[in-house]
Amino acid sequence: MKAVKPLRRAEVEALDPGVRRLVVLLRSWNFETCDSGDGRSKPGAGVADDRGIVEVQPMPHVVIEVPALDLLDRFGELLGLLEQAAGVQCDCGGEPDAPMLQGAIGYDRSERKVTGFLEVCNVSDADLPAPLLAWLDQEIAALA
Repeated sequence: MKAVKPLRRAEVEALDPGVRRLVVLLRSWNFETCDSGDGRSKPGAGVADDRGIVEVQPMPHVVIEVPALDLLDRFGELLGLLEQAAGVQCDCGGEPDAPMLQGAIGYDRSERKVTGFLEVCNVSDADLPAPLLAWLDQEIAALA
């Protein structure tokens, strides 16, 4: 598996503040993040981002791209890391605002490519334990 390239400090600072450290954490675990939001920092629906995407999710989320054939293995790995290292208990059948991990497979017709996606929902930096946040702050401070 190819290592995920660390973000530069400017890239981290451009992320929504409520999920910045979560994105850095997921990338440190070798998960390739491709979209994120904290559910409150982006402009309202109807404003397109630089890729032309208009939809704004109303909850914290981070989307991860994985090879489609690795989806189930990476799902299990991420679920374990979230629970054991970050203390986040995911539950797809729980309360509407409960932390959730979900997976999907998508097809890009133009590239003729099937890709897997994992999405961590309803988890923000505020849900991470203080010692982990302190370590992430040190990692971010050390970025170029």
